[in-house]
Amino acid sequence: MHFNHAELQFFYREEKGDWQKAGPVLDGSILSDDYIMEQCGRYRPAFTGAMVGICCQDLTGSRKPADFDWFEYKAV
Repeated sequence: MHFNHAELQFFYREEKGDWQKAGPVLDGSILSDDYIMEQCGRYRPAFTGAMVGICCQDLTGSRKPADFDWFEYKAV
């Protein structure tokens, strides 16, 4: 994952291949579902803080594993 201000981009790779983008650049300006949209269309924060981690969910039901060998977080 690369997070630059409000731009969030995920990456993946298989074995020793090159890193590939996983999906489009996402809006990282709101990092929680704890933001509440008011009737005027503006967001009001109800937020306890951002967290970072990795997760994978098998939404197909095929019971395929996802193994993570490495995770690194660098604050810039």
